[in-house]
Amino acid sequence: MTIDPHQDSAQVGTWPAVTWRDLCPWQLLFRVPAVACSASVIVLAVGGCWAALTLWTVLGAVILPENVANRHVQQLSQHTTAIRPAGLQNQSLDGRVSITFDQTVFFGDRNPILYAGARIMEPFALLIREGAQLEWRCVLYCLLGGLINIAIWAYFGTAICRVAVAELGCEQRVGLFQSLRFSGARFGESFLAPLLPLFGMLLFAVPLMILGWFMRFDIGVLIAGLLWVFCLGAAIAMGILAIGLLIGWPFVWAAIAAEGKDVFDAVSRSYSYSYQRPLRYGFYFTVVLLLGGGTWWIVLSCLDIVVTLASHAVSWGSGTRRMDLILDVAQGVNASLESPYALRVGSVLMSQATWLLESCAYSFAYGLFWCSMASIYLLLRRDIDQKEVDEIYWDDQLMVPPWEHPEYVPAMVPPNEPLSPNSPAESETSPTE
Repeated sequence: MTIDPHQDSAQVGTWPAVTWRDLCPWQLLFRVPAVACSASVIVLAVGGCWAALTLWTVLGAVILPENVANRHVQQLSQHTTAIRPAGLQNQSLDGRVSITFDQTVFFGDRNPILYAGARIMEPFALLIREGAQLEWRCVLYCLLGGLINIAIWAYFGTAICRVAVAELGCEQRVGLFQSLRFSGARFGESFLAPLLPLFGMLLFAVPLMILGWFMRFDIGVLIAGLLWVFCLGAAIAMGILAIGLLIGWPFVWAAIAAEGKDVFDAVSRSYSYSYQRPLRYGFYFTVVLLLGGGTWWIVLSCLDIVVTLASHAVSWGSGTRRMDLILDVAQGVNASLESPYALRVGSVLMSQATWLLESCAYSFAYGLFWCSMASIYLLLRRDIDQKEVDEIYWDDQLMVPPWEHPEYVPAMVPPNEPLSPNSPAESETSPTE
């Protein structure tokens, strides 16, 4: 080995700096619960849940018939008009909202990430499964409801993803109004991105539907037999689009939040990242399921403690029997007209205040879902495109990284000897002749 005598001795025999971020990049996932608990994410998630609850209630009152025959449509109506997840039963004032710490919290329907993703895409899944058996009002209800979900979370979900990618990738905070302004400026792209694969599936499905109409006649069956190979090819194309959409649809909004590009770039990245690294995607998703389940259990347990402490502390002054009466009136058990007006109104106000607190806790599942998918997107992008997680698109002066801000001046060390305490300032120069 030949050593250059003019080479700096500090550069000889040194190794490049290696950090835990380079050795275990997936440790980024452990920061997801903290980001999901931030005030901006919680406010955005609550806003999205309340908007969905309001619009679904209005839609059901206008379109859905009073007596729905299909039980799946009934379940959809119940899921979309209640913020509380199914399976979590509680009383109005005394809590009891905690869930059993079992395997369903991690890999079942009570996992917050699986729950939030399933609720957002439930209308389209119902249309695909049983669309041919539903009456036209139920079909219209599911179709418009699915568009409502996409519109709401295209706005609030993109904003949450923007907060997540900035915090996880660059460790920079994006404010509530900054994230909303970002998602509002790209609402068109966010709304059309998940619909583009559905349009592609529809293009392949329409010819098959027309062929199915001709199959009502015997000659149509003969034509279908001759063209059945092409039907299978169209079904394969629809399957590829459907599987990519099923496992990668949240990435379209994470891509828009991180890259700031158009619809086609977001859809291309979602399919590319989902199909090229399926094993790593599965590993990352398993990690966030475990973290999400544990965090969800802690959040609901804290909610249970808070509500229970409030009701029990009040019962020390009011008495147990009086508190039981208030609970019964709040739940409508003894809410007859003979009950005092002040008692009925006060019980309702207490119940609604508890419901507001519960809605914040239950909305946490949606914020955790979007933060988790944004973190997985950054890791898959790093694995496939070799782009570091801190390479995030910044579009204006209010959202640029601090190191690129024009007012940011790093500390400079003079190349020569450090200044002594008695030396003059840099601005002063020695007198000239």
